[in-house]
Amino acid sequence: MARFFAAFFVYSLGTATVIYFLGLISDDLGNTLGRTIVFALEIALTAGIASALVAKYQDRVGHLRTVRFFLLVWVVATAGLAGIKALMPEAGEPGMGLTVAFWVVAGLVGVGLGGIGTSSRAVVGAFSPAARAGEFFGVWGSVYKLSTIVGVLAFGQVRNALGLPASLLILAGCFGAGLVLLRFVDERAGIEAAEAAEAGAGPGAPPTGSAPGA
Repeated sequence: MARFFAAFFVYSLGTATVIYFLGLISDDLGNTLGRTIVFALEIALTAGIASALVAKYQDRVGHLRTVRFFLLVWVVATAGLAGIKALMPEAGEPGMGLTVAFWVVAGLVGVGLGGIGTSSRAVVGAFSPAARAGEFFGVWGSVYKLSTIVGVLAFGQVRNALGLPASLLILAGCFGAGLVLLRFVDERAGIEAAEAAEAGAGPGAPPTGSAPGA
């Protein structure tokens, strides 16, 4: 579980920061208040759809495989926002191509947001024995809060120093780093350790947090 929490902290630097700065990012991309509202509504709608689909199909696909998929979505979405900002004209309205790209990427942000939240929560549930579920979900929440604080503070500084495209690319790097760290998490070992602890496999059974690869 500790390895998953480490990966979760890293990629949550990206998700928490995008949520916190959503309005600012939209403003930096030249959107009016009306377009920002539509931007937020599109993200909320696609996030809800993604969350529902993950809840229905994640057990078939695999918990960590699902998380990896949505991290890839986040890499594409944040890199896409950075590219749109870099290609925007200094003055005047962006062309049709950039406008279409923006709304497509907005949908990806929503898909990534809804999918990564639901799939990450499911991993914690799968790795937690029933008797300690509250404890592990408490740690999960604390890790997310810490990543929010660190991510928000760092993003603000980087944006002021280097601009929006560079700061968004750094967020894409956080998602990429999370993908790499997940390679060191063994889903089967984590689930088996949780099941052994729940079944009372004896004093020699490893706790969930120290399961090999978990």
